Amino acid sequence: MLTDIDRQELKEKIIVELKLCVGPQRAITAADLFRVVTNDPIIPWRRYDQTRVIRSIVKQLRQDGLPIGHRNAALGGYFWAQNDEQLDGTIKYFRDRALSAFSQEAALKKITERELLKQYEMEFETNTTELKETA
Repeated sequence: MLTDIDRQELKEKIIVELKLCVGPQRAITAADLFRVVTNDPIIPWRRYDQTRVIRSIVKQLRQDGLPIGHRNAALGGYFWAQNDEQLDGTIKYFRDRALSAFSQEAALKKITERELLKQYEMEFETNTTELKETA
């Protein structure tokens, strides 16, 4: 059962498995990755909840700089990118989602995207200054 597996151990197992899935043509779904690294079956009505830990760890691994791409659609899943070009689709996906969220936030605040960008710049400068002061 998943609760018996330490998160660090699970993280290491995910890295090992993804390194076997080199390139988008060898992508593995989150459900299959879950089954392989936990040895637990996927319960159809709990699939989203069961794979949440996989998505969370993949996010963390990407933030650590590991080259984990994803492929959308029927042949979708995660894969280990061999080069920057294989990450282009993943990067575009994240950029498109971020820009969509940014536009929606501006619309909800009833301000232009440029005004929202200025707000973000001010927040970033404040946070950067605070980090320098605490270092």
